Amino acid sequence: TVVFDLPFLRDRIDAAPLLLVTSNSTFVVLLVTGSVMPSFIAYLRVSTDKQGESGLGLDAQQAAVARFGGTVLDSFVEIESGRKSDRPRLADALQRCRETGATLLIAKLDRLARNVRFIATLMESDVRFVACDMPTADPFRLHIEAAVAEEEARRISQRTKAALAAAKAKGTKLGGFKGHYI
Repeated sequence: TVVFDLPFLRDRIDAAPLLLVTSNSTFVVLLVTGSVMPSFIAYLRVSTDKQGESGLGLDAQQAAVARFGGTVLDSFVEIESGRKSDRPRLADALQRCRETGATLLIAKLDRLARNVRFIATLMESDVRFVACDMPTADPFRLHIEAAVAEEEARRISQRTKAALAAAKAKGTKLGGFKGHYI
């Protein structure tokens, strides 16, 4: 087998074309590309133990990650409020990204955080990240989506406080042992 490089085609296609001539005079053109499957470290987060135990929130995130494509080298699951910036499993995932050169993969931006400053800080760090639901988002869009997520967190908090105040006004006992463990 003899191999001939075809450099005149390189400007026209995103590959390195090679012409192979086999011993029985068969001509084969190979297109050798430099692209490889991207590698990811998945980070999945739910806010409460109940969500973690039910698997409902995690199942949806795992499905989104699986549909995304690429190679997932490792996955990190955390059951922690998105309001906390000190999240050990996220720190582990970011460190793994640094070690492997992989991109952090999240199902949705709000699973990473609902805080503009947190997202902006991560955007300026040495770790790339991508959200499955908006893979082509540029920094401008990520800032807008982070601001929307932060506002939604504020509204959720307001609604929860109002509901608890209404329940308390009706005489409902809040907190404490309710006769069973969840």
